[in-house]
Amino acid sequence: VLDQFIVARWNDPAHLRRRVEQYRSRIAAIIFEPALCNTGCIEPAHGLLATIRELCDREGALMIADETITGFRFGPSCAQGYYGFSQNPSSVGGITYTITPSATGHTFSPTSSPATVSNSTNASGIDFVETT
Repeated sequence: VLDQFIVARWNDPAHLRRRVEQYRSRIAAIIFEPALCNTGCIEPAHGLLATIRELCDREGALMIADETITGFRFGPSCAQGYYGFSQNPSSVGGITYTITPSATGHTFSPTSSPATVSNSTNASGIDFVETT
């Protein structure tokens, strides 16, 4: 499993770009924490979230924010609402869900099974970028 993950430094958009370029066309998802809240609160560097979105769009990869810790600390729409980025799926407390804006606020619903997500990713081999 470890050979399917690529590690990039968190909060370093230039390093992330180099790592994604190194594995171009082989990236299935970029998994990241939108803010580090296990050591106080370290916010994302300017442009980090936009860089992740851009790279995911370019590579056809999933943008997955791990909001296990940040979820709901930033409000009902979690860190993605606070920082204004769009991604799918999300993870809060180990539960994968989709946030959909609604007239009464935000609707949280379970996403498709891991098999469905895996089947919709890059057919040339699944590689994930984990920013730490």
